[in-house]
Amino acid sequence: MTDSDKAALMKEKNDLIRKMVEMQTKFAELENQDGITPKTYYVPESGTFIEEYRREYEEMARRVNKLAHELKGSGHIH
Repeated sequence: MTDSDKAALMKEKNDLIRKMVEMQTKFAELENQDGITPKTYYVPESGTFIEEYRREYEEMARRVNKLAHELKGSGHIH
């Protein structure tokens, strides 16, 4: 992997982490305003912010994990 490749992967990883922090902040604001029950979080209604949040956040977390393994050069189980 070239230095340019590593820089691109690192930028993508950092951008994803930044977006995840923004999402966490928005989630915390929503939680403080309306309250979120465990049921609302773990069994969200279709089409709700929580459903989309969980799906998108999980996808980004998996990608950050994969990028970290690629940058480190370690094996990764998908």
